[in-house]
Amino acid sequence: MKAKNKIPESPESWLGEIARAYIDALEALPVGELAGEKIEPKDLFHLGPPICLKFRGIKSSNRNLKRATDAALCS
Repeated sequence: MKAKNKIPESPESWLGEIARAYIDALEALPVGELAGEKIEPKDLFHLGPPICLKFRGIKSSNRNLKRATDAALCS
């Protein structure tokens, strides 16, 4: 996987990115209801790997999603 967007280098930058990612994930809450799924804030961690791909500008493929998920589960 090759990232197009720079990885944060300071704790402040990481916190800012985490906050933006969480806000991005929150947008899924109303969409879940439209799809017939109830998504609650406690479920948002499931969206971590696809949001990672989005924030890094990495192509969202099954292979990349599996690699991001594996990396998240290992850390």
